[in-house]
Amino acid sequence: MGLGADARIWAWVVAATAIAASVGGCRHSPATSERTCSGAQALGAIDLKGASLPPKTIALTFDDGPGPRTSELSTYLKAEGIRAGFFINGKMVTPNSSVLAQIIADGHVLGNHTETHTSLTGRSTAGPHLDDATTVAELAQTDALLTPFVTNGRFLFRAPFGDFDGVSAAAINASPMNKYVGPINWDIGDRMGPSRATDWDCWTPASDGLVLTVAECGELYVAEIESVGRGVVLLHDPYTIDNDPAKGGTVDMVKLMIPALKAKGYTFVRIDDVPDIAALLPAIPAPDAGSDGSTSGSSSGGSASSGSPSPPPPPPPTPPASGDVSGRPEPCPAAQP
Repeated sequence: MGLGADARIWAWVVAATAIAASVGGCRHSPATSERTCSGAQALGAIDLKGASLPPKTIALTFDDGPGPRTSELSTYLKAEGIRAGFFINGKMVTPNSSVLAQIIADGHVLGNHTETHTSLTGRSTAGPHLDDATTVAELAQTDALLTPFVTNGRFLFRAPFGDFDGVSAAAINASPMNKYVGPINWDIGDRMGPSRATDWDCWTPASDGLVLTVAECGELYVAEIESVGRGVVLLHDPYTIDNDPAKGGTVDMVKLMIPALKAKGYTFVRIDDVPDIAALLPAIPAPDAGSDGSTSGSSSGGSASSGSPSPPPPPPPTPPASGDVSGRPEPCPAAQP
């Protein structure tokens, strides 16, 4: 591709991100890949991942639920001192279900993974790019379920399949769904390969004709975590081997992974405590005097857990090399309108 084409593509990316930023009240700096927020949250066409985490620190995230064993998983993680992120599809929430309330009560955070898990851009499914109204509706339907459980205005969004672009960002930022921060993506668990895995593919012969055991898939996840060293881990709590709960699946694998990772010295943070993501979210108010600081659904600003006392919070994202931060917008406010 020639320099002219490269320039046109770069101009399109900058323009699309600028549209999203101007509507949502946020800015993106192409020079630093940095986004800051003033008055509204930040949703753009650039993925948010876990590179800003300290070494040997991971954030567990679970997509496509809630499933039949989400409640069990939430309870297990709480018992292990781990707070995770659950990115739900609205269609998976059954009437009168108490699982969303339990997830929050157990100290986890909920995120919006759209209503039907349809690719917004069609990239992964060879389908059409959703129009603006349908894109917004996919978020809005699940938002109606999530909003009662969102504390401190921390609205998180992850696109199905990770498919997102400037057109989708502009549509969402021109709607009431511009309160979301995202797209929240991942560093670990993307695909099958040597010393790497993605759980849903472990349980079916989808990409390689193989179906793995719970232990085999877990070993691949741990190997990838060791190789990458830090980051956001993608998992899917509803899925089981051959769609047969009796054979085990992701929940069972997590119960094998956690002890192994703790033994290797890994600590765990909640997804909204990843520094690059936390910087775009409203701050969490300090607990009242006499409180133990364990407000349901709230993080204490980067706390980590590995079965031992929590280490101090990680440092904020590193500023540009020049050190010049003049003209940078103010951080997100502590409260949402």
